[in-house]
Amino acid sequence: MGAYSAYTRIIEAIAPSENPRSIARTLAYDEPPSWGTFARRGLIDSISDKTSDVILEDEPIFRVTIDGETKGDNELLLHRQLYRETRWDAHRYISRYGEFFHKNYGLIQIECPENSDRPELLIVADSYANSFERFIACHFSTVWVIDPRFAKEGLGSFLETHPEIDSVLFLMMQESLGSEDFLKYMGA
Repeated sequence: MGAYSAYTRIIEAIAPSENPRSIARTLAYDEPPSWGTFARRGLIDSISDKTSDVILEDEPIFRVTIDGETKGDNELLLHRQLYRETRWDAHRYISRYGEFFHKNYGLIQIECPENSDRPELLIVADSYANSFERFIACHFSTVWVIDPRFAKEGLGSFLETHPEIDSVLFLMMQESLGSEDFLKYMGA
């Protein structure tokens, strides 16, 4: 629910004429148990979380391209089918966040065919945006998501080759903003 809450605040700030999409229903997967980064690193399994998901009303089907090669739909962004079919990784301490939403990639392109006449957005992000991207993509023709840690080209170069991008949103934890990878990506 945190990603959805952030989405409603951000869409109101960057596109005030847009209304956030409403939640149709929420899901919580009882299995497999999920532990956060620090619990996994410390092998602390006394308290676990559930992987949860928000399904939006009129949720669009996206065209998704990852690193310019892998193509698919919403299932590349969040793995609902994998969880419905109980095909998650058997390793107890795997990152369920990365498994359910998606692992980190250098470049994700999310196209929303129903919004072909709308602007494009670039999100410069770390893994904190993985659960958020699909929400904001409901409001743009294309959302590009670049993770500076894995990007193959810098921000300036990317923007030069994509003049159709109207806005840039930086969405990452504070520590990432000062990281060596981020500064290199920004050309500093």
